[in-house]
Amino acid sequence: MPDTTGDNTVKRVEKKRSYIRRHWDGDLSLAQSFWVNNFLINITVRIAMAVVEEMPHLAEENPQAYAIGVLLFVIASLPITIWQWIGLFRCAQRHIQEGISRGWANAAIVLLVLGVIGGTMAYIRDFPVYRELFRIVFNYATTYDYDISLANNNAEVRIDGGIGPGLTADV
Repeated sequence: MPDTTGDNTVKRVEKKRSYIRRHWDGDLSLAQSFWVNNFLINITVRIAMAVVEEMPHLAEENPQAYAIGVLLFVIASLPITIWQWIGLFRCAQRHIQEGISRGWANAAIVLLVLGVIGGTMAYIRDFPVYRELFRIVFNYATTYDYDISLANNNAEVRIDGGIGPGLTADV
C-alpha cells in the first residue's frame, strides 16, 4: 500500500522480490552472484552430470529413458545458465558504475566472458551427442549395420560395423 507523507507525495513501497529476480537484476553482492549463483551451481551441475555419465548401465537398460533424462537436464540447464550469466554481468556492471570493487567486478566480467565462450563451445562440441539422443528418444536412431562372426578358432566374437541397440541380443 502506498505510504503518503505530509507534503502529499507518494512513496512507492517496493514488493519484496525473489532471490532469482534479485540476481537477474544484478542486485545481489558480487561475491554472492559469482561464488554462489555461478561457481557453486556450476560445480553442482557438473558433479550431477559426472554421476550420470558414470552409470552406463542406465543407458543399456533403457536407452530411451536415459536419452530423455539427459536431454531434459540439458534443456533445463540452458535458462539457468543464461540467468547466471546475465545476473553476474548486471551485478558486475552495477559495481563498476557505483565504484564498488571495480577490480573484482572487472575480473568477474573477464571470467564471465571466458565462461560464456567455454560454455558455448561445449554446447557446440556436444551437439552431435544431443542430436543422437534426440534420435534415440524419437526412434530416429541411425541404422547400425553389423556383421557378427567368430574368429581364432571360435574363441573370439568379431563385430564389423556399428554398435547399436539390439547388438547384445544378437551376440
